Amino acid sequence: MKKLLSLALVALMVLAMCPALAEETPVIRALWTKSASSMPIADMKVVKDVEEIAGIKFDIIEVPEEGAAEKINLMINTGDLPDVFMEGIDQSYITTYYGQDVFVPITEYITPEIMPNLYRIITENPEYAAAMTATDGEIWGFPRIEEMYGLVCNQGILSINQEWLDNLGLEVPTTLDEFKQVLIAFRDNDCNGNGDPNDEIPFMFRIGDSSIGSWRNNQSIGQFFGCWGQADTGDRLALTEDGKVICTATTEAYKEGLKWFNELYSEGLIWADFALNDGAALQAALNSEDVTVGCVNVFSIIDMIPRERRDMYTAIPYLQGPGGEYGCKDNISEMHNTVNGAITTACKDPEFVCSVMDLYYEPQRSVETNWGPIGTYYVLDENGVMQWNKDVEMPAGVDTFSQLRVYSTPISFNAVLSEYYDTVVAYPEDAADLYADMKKVGFVDKHLSDPIIPPNMWYSPEDQETMSLIADNLYNLIDNYNATAIIDGNVDDTWDAYIASLESAGLSTYLDIVQRNYDAYDQVLDTYLSGVDAE
Repeated sequence: MKKLLSLALVALMVLAMCPALAEETPVIRALWTKSASSMPIADMKVVKDVEEIAGIKFDIIEVPEEGAAEKINLMINTGDLPDVFMEGIDQSYITTYYGQDVFVPITEYITPEIMPNLYRIITENPEYAAAMTATDGEIWGFPRIEEMYGLVCNQGILSINQEWLDNLGLEVPTTLDEFKQVLIAFRDNDCNGNGDPNDEIPFMFRIGDSSIGSWRNNQSIGQFFGCWGQADTGDRLALTEDGKVICTATTEAYKEGLKWFNELYSEGLIWADFALNDGAALQAALNSEDVTVGCVNVFSIIDMIPRERRDMYTAIPYLQGPGGEYGCKDNISEMHNTVNGAITTACKDPEFVCSVMDLYYEPQRSVETNWGPIGTYYVLDENGVMQWNKDVEMPAGVDTFSQLRVYSTPISFNAVLSEYYDTVVAYPEDAADLYADMKKVGFVDKHLSDPIIPPNMWYSPEDQETMSLIADNLYNLIDNYNATAIIDGNVDDTWDAYIASLESAGLSTYLDIVQRNYDAYDQVLDTYLSGVDAE
């Protein structure tokens, strides 16, 4: 007995001398989705760095990206919850499982003491705070923000073959009429000089993906309709000056623009297969052995054509039309997800976990989380600025920097702000090329600060269900009419029936839902802006 007591006293003395042994390392059970081509999450630099800085250990649940939604829903429904979802969910999960004791709001923890990085970001950007705030006034998750000087809000750049213009003695067009005359010249001449006068495509685009949401219109013609007074956005929604939500595909500008495009089509000035909506075919045409495309609208020309052809194309400054000007800002937010991760009711200490999660909003770590780690994707220059590591030795099976990004970083919630460029990280080269075009055409000066209808507003489950029942049919009707009107013409004779078909599909109901939720968002934004003004 005395021997046992002596051993116990020795153990207590050791623990007293070594407090780290007296307390277990805190463990946070965290779920990430994982690409099959990624390294193990536990081996990723940003994950290990957070463990070391916070003095914690992640108990990591890896869910394969393929089938992740089914796996996550099963976990939620069986009560097998992690402390925190690092990825794999969005705000639809919050609304779907609202009131079911699954997620924990984090509103009270976004303070200078607990989450100083996220607190600063949303305090300085009230529009983000408003977007994160649900209809109950709570903030339910961690956002992912990627600012790139408004790049994602650009709907595409209209680029023209400068070599063809020079060969024909033509200037870059400034009006719709001049643009059409250039297309005629491209049609009627062997512009690429290969001896075939019939392989030139004067103007190339496709109608856009038939689904709700953004990014659907950046290889299409939506911005052209601004030349008649109202551009067509990716989600077919726009705000009037008095804050009314309208459908851009029902305006007089849309009607007149379709007539003009029918003229181009009937005269052989646009890609014959535009209505097939084949992105691969568009890409193939831009990369054909002989240059065949005179003019094209794509999000970023440098990402669509061989590098050696980049100097061949130049951006066209916004064209003038009979009722307005080309160009618009799309309804896309640089807050890509209002909820990219969230704490669950399984978490015993939400305040502590929030303080750990805030490390992902530290500027340098946000960049590492979003694009890639220092030492692999980036190196630090003499000023401590993260520069693209052009000399990196690629891991086995990794050939490109986009693959390296997936391989080396979890891309969970973070915030890369425009203010970080040239102080924290160099602006990406391909993005710099696009940004230069955005400035050249007029987007930066004319539309960068335009208000948008946020694509990630907080709709109730009932509203979400109603909208999902309407959306696919509505967007298919619009895209089908777009194609048939351009090919067949007869817009004046078919317009009223087209509008009636949209109403039958639930257009007014859809617009009413968006309007009601936008008004609610706008009120929350006013509240946050008032707080900023008061300071």
